[in-house]
Amino acid sequence: MITLCTVIIRGEYEFCSVMIESVMRRCPLVREIIVADLFNEYDSYDWEKICNGVKLIRYTLDSESSMFIGTGHAIGLHSCLERATQEYVMFCDPDVFFYQNAGKLYTDLFNKYDLNIVGASCHLWDQMSYLRFPCVTNCMVKRDTLPKEDWWLNDHVGQRSSVLAVVQPVYPRPGKWLIQGMVPEVQAIFPQPNGYYDVGCNLYYWNHERNGKWISFPQSHGTAYSNFDMEPMEFGPILYHSKGSAAHRKDAIAEFRSLYNSSYEGLTQPSHMHMAPSSTD
Repeated sequence: MITLCTVIIRGEYEFCSVMIESVMRRCPLVREIIVADLFNEYDSYDWEKICNGVKLIRYTLDSESSMFIGTGHAIGLHSCLERATQEYVMFCDPDVFFYQNAGKLYTDLFNKYDLNIVGASCHLWDQMSYLRFPCVTNCMVKRDTLPKEDWWLNDHVGQRSSVLAVVQPVYPRPGKWLIQGMVPEVQAIFPQPNGYYDVGCNLYYWNHERNGKWISFPQSHGTAYSNFDMEPMEFGPILYHSKGSAAHRKDAIAEFRSLYNSSYEGLTQPSHMHMAPSSTD
């Protein structure tokens, strides 16, 4: 049903283990988990096994992919897509764990509203070029609707900074449409054209081109957003995200695992709250 794709770098291995555990315990519609290991200094590997009925695939990226430090996350996700086999693809950061069955929630919403994409909005959504549109921290799409090799934008993507103020040479990376950076040909389409263009930003343009419906959820709590009118719904927080830099703190993984364990003990599980959907561009 769902392939989960994630990319790990130094310092994120233990986070990823917690994420995988939470998926296996709370998201049974995920039948395949693909983990691309970026910048592994110690060994090279490529294996797969079945764990609790889930196919788990882990491998190191080749040196050619790893050398692009600024685009490694995107290149890793593209490599995951090449191996994915399920109907849906869920992009997910490794420093995430789930409070509830996100796969079922997302799939139900896909079927109910005929969505193109659903997932979490960025915790810095107001700084993003795409605002509250779902981001690759955690979002789900139908695999067969994603851009194909002949998508016209493929010839325009390249290695750029996600910040417009940073001027640097552009290194073409044809076909790697998940790479961060503003593509001048489509900048005007984004709701905040001068915002950040992080990994996966071109999914916004892809959705625009398809005239697709989307729903996003805050990473903590608040209001669900969409680009169409939908009826109010009630749900609890879907996931916890340590927001990247935590992997570089010594106490980060202990804190992350403690929060995850506590979610089962009822100590930090957020209470359900009403979230009235609203629309945004």
